[in-house]
Amino acid sequence: MAQQRNISPPTAAWATFKSLVGDVVGPMAVLGIAAQKITSSIAQSALNAQKLKEAITASAGAETLRKQFEGLGMSAAQASIKVAALAKVAAQGPFDLPSLGAAAKNLQVVGGAALNTSANLRKVADMAAAAGTPVDTMATAYAKLMASLKGGGGAE
Repeated sequence: MAQQRNISPPTAAWATFKSLVGDVVGPMAVLGIAAQKITSSIAQSALNAQKLKEAITASAGAETLRKQFEGLGMSAAQASIKVAALAKVAAQGPFDLPSLGAAAKNLQVVGGAALNTSANLRKVADMAAAAGTPVDTMATAYAKLMASLKGGGGAE
């Protein structure tokens, strides 16, 4: 006759197994959530660092541009106002501050202060965007055209 072994009912074994798994999975879930939060925090820090770098670069570029306008005969106050206006146009359109700064300098050099206005810069930016050309190239062409219309020949 075969001997019978004393085996626990499956429900007791299952309960023991679930208890052991729960003891392991619970802390692992907590660690997983913590790891997600740390990863998210690191990603946010990297994004903030990139934004700070961009702000510092933009600030340095604006200061350089302001000094260049002063070199073209503007007062420090006029140059600061011009750079602020260019930054506003850059924020509203497809061109960045360095490109618009180059365009404004071209308008200033070729056409003088009368041509280097926010209204003219917006026209030039719109034309450049429509034509798909760099805004500073369009500014030079526009300034030369306006100078030739006003002065009978203009800059070559």
